[in-house]
Amino acid sequence: MPNTAGVGNAELALTYNGATVTAQIKTVQHAPGIFTLNAYGSGPAVAVNSYGASGTKPNALLESATPGQTIALLGTGLGGANGNEALRPVPGAFSPVPEVWIGGKQARVI
Repeated sequence: MPNTAGVGNAELALTYNGATVTAQIKTVQHAPGIFTLNAYGSGPAVAVNSYGASGTKPNALLESATPGQTIALLGTGLGGANGNEALRPVPGAFSPVPEVWIGGKQARVI
């Protein structure tokens, strides 16, 4: 969704092979979601464990993160970022910073 879309009711137009279909949609400021391994929104999250200078590995049952280790969660819906979205990735921090809870404990977001 373009950063300039705004929040509220809008019309979405999809064009394929010269045919256009429209639908009424509602945009919201934030609707976060974490990607899952099965791509259906259930089961383990798509996460990557960081090993500092040694690199990264996908998080898995036999390659789980340890307490204090940095991990990256892949997701969508944090809202628009400042900057030109045509220049990928869009620079800038998200506001507000999301809260992340793992195993009932709040994680530090960096």
